[in-house]
Amino acid sequence: MQRMRRGAHPSSNSGSIWQPGVYYIWGNDTDVFSMDYVRGGQVVLDWATIEPSRGVFNFSSATSQIANYVNGGKPLVLQINSSTKPSWIYNQGSIVQVGTYTRGSTTWDIPYYWNPLYLTLMQEMLEAVAQYVRTSPYRNSILGMRATPNLIGNEPYSLNDSGVTITNTSVANTWTDAIGTQVYENVMRLYNQVLLPDIQPILRSVLFANYNTDPALRTELLGVNKGWAFGTNANPDSNLPIIDNFFYDQVRSGITRGFYESQSTSSSHALSWSYWRQLLDLSRGVYYIATYSDELVSALPGQPEQPEYRAIFDTTNFYAGYQATPATTPGAFIAFRSGTKSTDINYMNFMSLHDSNGTIGGENATVALDSNGGVSIIGPASQRFGRFARRTDIASGKATFYLRADATFKSSLSGTVTVRVTYLDVGTNQWTLSWQGGSLSTTKQNSGQWKQKSISVPASGLSGSLAASSDLLLSSSGSDTTFHMVEILR
Repeated sequence: MQRMRRGAHPSSNSGSIWQPGVYYIWGNDTDVFSMDYVRGGQVVLDWATIEPSRGVFNFSSATSQIANYVNGGKPLVLQINSSTKPSWIYNQGSIVQVGTYTRGSTTWDIPYYWNPLYLTLMQEMLEAVAQYVRTSPYRNSILGMRATPNLIGNEPYSLNDSGVTITNTSVANTWTDAIGTQVYENVMRLYNQVLLPDIQPILRSVLFANYNTDPALRTELLGVNKGWAFGTNANPDSNLPIIDNFFYDQVRSGITRGFYESQSTSSSHALSWSYWRQLLDLSRGVYYIATYSDELVSALPGQPEQPEYRAIFDTTNFYAGYQATPATTPGAFIAFRSGTKSTDINYMNFMSLHDSNGTIGGENATVALDSNGGVSIIGPASQRFGRFARRTDIASGKATFYLRADATFKSSLSGTVTVRVTYLDVGTNQWTLSWQGGSLSTTKQNSGQWKQKSISVPASGLSGSLAASSDLLLSSSGSDTTFHMVEILR
């Protein structure tokens, strides 16, 4: 069993302690065992395969896939999908096919899933899976189960979506959106009911962020010792304030834990997209950052951009799992972004950017830069940093970044810390890092590259006594400087 090499983050129910960080999804599972930067993976099973007829179960495919992970020394999450429903469900009482749903080139059947019997069938299946997990010799390698509603295909539930074709009008007429969302909610509740307290349910965040935002439901189902939150399609170029705010409120706060899956990587400067996607989920507080195999393969030796991709995943593994524990995190960071969209916020981990009057965001003190979805990368395209950035604008009186660190994080520091600044080395002017009682200036060499400068700072120098109650000031003189990130490392 792999155990964490740094601060403990125990799984609440399994008794195992797994390393937060990069998890492998959607690829050839044999690849994962050559990736020491990947902490774990997934095994996806099909309902029709594991239950070929009602009450008859076959877990041979599960056992062989799980054994591969165990033999490779990696933990995993389980997921039960049903893109194609088991054919036998249509022989069960009044469950009939209502129609079809086509998305792209894929067509799924729509069962009469709001019939109470359908939930009973799903409960029988989940109880059998839970019993299999509890009695498996590989139990301690299974982190938990990602909840899949399995109503239409794997994820959809709505009969109002484009692509739906109704073939049984009389049954379809009994469906409403409220009924659909209630069944979705009941399935998530079922995962908690069947799996807890000893198997970790990982519940779909879309339920709590979009379908039923009642705080009482979050309290009922989510928690470190209840359900964890799971999301899909993480994309730094998207504007998802509802999901972002949900994760800030529930996951980054430490109420529950997060597992998030990306969407397929952008074709426009995939390196930078991959990097900022990882920063996005770190900022959301996600513990387990599920990453597509084609990105992870790029960090293997011999790949053209291997050092940059490897650095992405090393950064994730360094920071993941501490987002709610400032007293034990190995470091604080802020990756500068922000801008006009509501969720174009800076990506933050116990550090924040402010204006000179103390307003968080830094919009009136610095200038946001955007690569336009990777079309115009800031700095060299061969480096991972330049999808977003911020710079000074001395001509407009914007010469300073005002930075504050989390109070609990600061109080846990002693001696000296390392402040690492990532900046674009364009021009020959100076930029200066200041703290209480000291400062250090760096002269740029006009190499055109992103560079990192590490500076030793007394922990006592992070006193919040600089302008705008800042712990650190980052300023440029002579001409402007573009910055990507500031980190404070123990």
